[in-house]
Amino acid sequence: MRWLYLPVLFATLPLIAAWLWARRRFQKQRPALAYSSLQLFQDAPIGWRATLLPFKELLPAIALLLLLIALARPQHILAHYPRWDKGIDVVLALDVSSSMLQRDLLPNRLEVTRSALLRWSKEKRQREDRLGMVLFARKAFTLCPLTSDHKMLREMIAHIQIGVLEDDTAIGDAIATSLARLRHSPLKQRAIVLLTDGENNSGQVHPMVAAGVAKQMAIPVYALLIGKQIGPITSAQQQHTPWSVLQEVAQRSGGKAWWTRDEKAIHTALSEILGRIAPQRRQTPTRQTLTQERFHWLAWPALALLLLFVFLDLGPLREPLS
Repeated sequence: MRWLYLPVLFATLPLIAAWLWARRRFQKQRPALAYSSLQLFQDAPIGWRATLLPFKELLPAIALLLLLIALARPQHILAHYPRWDKGIDVVLALDVSSSMLQRDLLPNRLEVTRSALLRWSKEKRQREDRLGMVLFARKAFTLCPLTSDHKMLREMIAHIQIGVLEDDTAIGDAIATSLARLRHSPLKQRAIVLLTDGENNSGQVHPMVAAGVAKQMAIPVYALLIGKQIGPITSAQQQHTPWSVLQEVAQRSGGKAWWTRDEKAIHTALSEILGRIAPQRRQTPTRQTLTQERFHWLAWPALALLLLFVFLDLGPLREPLS
């Protein structure tokens, strides 16, 4: 037997004593007749109503005590067992630069990406899977740390807008910020999903340096290039297009890159990523206890005593009107 809310019981016991004292202190005086001696009445028979009267006074107090004990949630312990949770930790790094408003994907790249992310986040997954969100343009910041509350994350994704950060694209900073979110994760199954439509042109961390750190931490970067077009490429940029850079980042970190040209392709890539990250059992189990509630063993008698009190107070033991 265990008591889930035992401190509540100890905190409320003084209330019962105070209530009994106040009830006795301030109750109305019953009608009485002064008499010089009660010896003449010692052998007189005592009626059953007079016998039950002291018990009637105790019924509310006993019922209240039983209810307070029931509120302490007595539980019968049936078994103890370990639970080995499985899960993955994934940080989504989303580009929110102004180029995500281009309309080669209708209505624009951001809306199509948002729709695919919302659909993907609703897919069946392990209970312990945690998702996080990093937004980046010229700088990167954490919109949502790793959480298993996927509904809350979807609400945040639904309200993402362009313009919250200064324009430009800092892919290296986005990866570095995502790595910081995953650094203390106890799981080995960790990954970064990078969603962008442009080339790296800002930030303090070079994408290849960030990819190398991700490789050392055994955190693959899965990169998605969003859009049908990547803009004009000069001869100097021919060897470093956004697509080639994302491919190299993914390859160096141990991940993979996709060029997604519509919502279906984005969702397919996200689903493939989910399939690549096999949930891993946690190293230490959480202790689970199988219990059976016992509060009703106290609640029902308390209710019966209160009903009995009401019956006696309104019926056989009703006090006369003064």
